[in-house]
Amino acid sequence: MLRFTIKTESIEIVRDTAIERRNLSKAQRVDIVLRSDDLIGKIRNQAKENQGTRNDLTSRSLDPKVKQYSTRKKLADISGISESTMKRVMRAKKEDEELYKKVVSGEVSPKKSQKICGQHLQVRTIKVACKQKFRRHCFLRRDLLSPSEKAIEIRPVSCL
Repeated sequence: MLRFTIKTESIEIVRDTAIERRNLSKAQRVDIVLRSDDLIGKIRNQAKENQGTRNDLTSRSLDPKVKQYSTRKKLADISGISESTMKRVMRAKKEDEELYKKVVSGEVSPKKSQKICGQHLQVRTIKVACKQKFRRHCFLRRDLLSPSEKAIEIRPVSCL
C-alpha cells in the first residue's frame, strides 16, 4: 500500500493515471488537466520566473541557454494532445461554459467549438467622434477592421 506524505502528491498520481487511460477522448483528458488548478498554478509560476530572462544566449556563453516556456504547450504535453487542440478547448472553457461541457461530452469537436466561439462575438458599440467641423456624422470604414472587429456595431456621434 502506498503512503503519501503530502495530499497533493496523491492528487497528482490520480490525475496522471486518469490522463493515461486509453478510453478517454482528447477533450476529456484536457478537462482533467484544466481542473487541476495546482498544476496550472505551478506551471504559470514557473513561466513567470522565466519571464524577462534572455533566451537568445549563444552557446559560447557560460550561462546555460534558457528555453522558451509556454504554459499551453506544457499543459498539452501533459494531456497528450496538440497545442492547437488545447488552445481550442481552453477558449471554449473561457468563453462559453455550455459549449465546453458539450466538447468534453463529445457532442462537439474542439475544432467545431472554435468556429462556434467565433460566431458568438459580443457586439459592442463604438462611438466615432467627428473631427471635421462641418460634417454631421463620421463613419468608420468596416473594410479597415480586423475580422474580429467586423461584428462591432458602429454608431456615429453627431458633431457639435
